[in-house]
Amino acid sequence: MRNLAILLTLTVALGGCAAEVPADRDPAADEAAAEEVVGDFFRAMESWDDQALRMTVTTDFELVEDTVIMSMDDFVSFIEPFKVQEAQMRWTLTDFNTESDGDVVWTRYINRAVLNMAGQESRFHWIETAILTRQPDGGWKIDRLQSTPVSIEGAMAGGA
Repeated sequence: MRNLAILLTLTVALGGCAAEVPADRDPAADEAAAEEVVGDFFRAMESWDDQALRMTVTTDFELVEDTVIMSMDDFVSFIEPFKVQEAQMRWTLTDFNTESDGDVVWTRYINRAVLNMAGQESRFHWIETAILTRQPDGGWKIDRLQSTPVSIEGAMAGGA
């Protein structure tokens, strides 16, 4: 019953994008491909590659980061100071829990990161949920990303 409620909510939220799965589709392959796109998003962040980052998301992408809602343009502006200061950030994504229904995939995962900036190290831990939609070319893009911080340790925790 809970999965049905989640599915109905996602269908309404994404404007009815969910559809029946054609017989030739492989849900496990779709889920793996979507998880790879989430990984690509964070690999693009590690290299501060705005163009590659934008390639992983839909044109109306929305990120909710600890109550702040951002478009991709907003997010690129948000991370620009880190890029300018040549910060190094490494993400580790684990514990994926991914499901699909036709042209929609949703995944929840644990995200841990280490930020090195100006000789100071900070560690972050989030629980995140990404909703991806199948594109006309058959690929996947992130449409919504919800990020909930679990902890911040180090320089950033003190407001530095």
